[in-house]
Amino acid sequence: LIGIDQSSSGLYIVGDGTVTLRNSKIHNNHSNVGGGIVVSGEADLRITEHTEIFNNTAITAGGGIVCSGARLSMANAKVGRFHEGVAQGNITTAEDSYGGGMALYDCIAQLGKVGGVFGPVDVSYNQSTSGAGVHVQTGYFQTFEGTRLSFNQSNDENLITIDGSAIFATSVSTVILSDTEISDNKNSKAIIIDDETTLTVDSNCSQPPCAKFLRNEFGILMAKNNSLASIDQAVISDNWHHGLIHSSKSSIQVENTLITNNRNAGLVAAFKSQYEGSELVFENVTLADNYRNGSTSLMFSTQSPGVIRFKGGVMWGNSNIDFKENDTQIIVSDSVIQYEALGYENTLQTDPLFVNQEAGNYRLQYQSPAKDLVPNFFNILDIEGNTRNDDFTSDAGAYEWVDLIFRNGFEQN
Repeated sequence: LIGIDQSSSGLYIVGDGTVTLRNSKIHNNHSNVGGGIVVSGEADLRITEHTEIFNNTAITAGGGIVCSGARLSMANAKVGRFHEGVAQGNITTAEDSYGGGMALYDCIAQLGKVGGVFGPVDVSYNQSTSGAGVHVQTGYFQTFEGTRLSFNQSNDENLITIDGSAIFATSVSTVILSDTEISDNKNSKAIIIDDETTLTVDSNCSQPPCAKFLRNEFGILMAKNNSLASIDQAVISDNWHHGLIHSSKSSIQVENTLITNNRNAGLVAAFKSQYEGSELVFENVTLADNYRNGSTSLMFSTQSPGVIRFKGGVMWGNSNIDFKENDTQIIVSDSVIQYEALGYENTLQTDPLFVNQEAGNYRLQYQSPAKDLVPNFFNILDIEGNTRNDDFTSDAGAYEWVDLIFRNGFEQN
């Protein structure tokens, strides 16, 4: 389906039936909305078996796909691609436009699963001013193992405050990202949720962590205006940011997660909670070897009157990053930290004794002071899916210490 004119997309689907695309290429189409595909009404569109949607252009919304009031599922498919050394993403061109890869309005969308069949989906190399990868409005968006959103970016390099290079979700939407990689997205925080939207990021794979935020520019997450976000069993690494995670009149919880080797490129705190009702909570998080080149930046900041809680965590080896602003409201407990621990409940300023910090192995040695530090533990599994101790204590940080010799019990007889 090639080269349809400006008045319609490559494929227009409306009604209450089901359409399945297999082994198809939809490219070089142009439209006001839905450059490659429009699916609307109560239609059910299923895209699978190596179908590729690329090089389509829309003026205002959905360079690749627009889904409005319909259902969309994808497996073994691509929205945007890198082919023979050339990026071939989908684009929206208006100054205020939405969803370079796909724009979802009151749509139920699943990536990585079609019926009972699972398969990887790439949403990559797409461009827009809002939700360069995916824009979700009053919708439900879910991803499964093998989904990747990468190399999506603003189509104007000067618009560094745009809404979400990978995902922008708003207007009471629900976003669930399971075992998903968010990587190499540019010119905005990778994910922005707004207006009472809920985001869940987790790992349900057989060998967690499979949820990953890697090498994104300008940070990974902002939650705004009574939104709620949770991240569990994830790796957040090698991102370049002016603020890694920010909560604005919203709540964000990060659990059993490794946050390492992220570079703060400005003076904005890596983690910020601002305005009434904002809360940023870290539980069993390892925060290690993050850095700032040149002048010193901040780890934590609160404003009017947001709160940050750091419970059962490890902070160690972070360089050129001061702990907090003087008036920051942060509550630290049951943790091992590199900063002054005086005044924080059950918190130690001492080396946590990682197995091999230089090699990026942040598991704990047997003699680590983080072992059994956390009373009345609140997480059942650690970042790798290991069961945390059942003796009413657990270890601080993302990794529970595991006896590798006896982890599976004794052999019978």
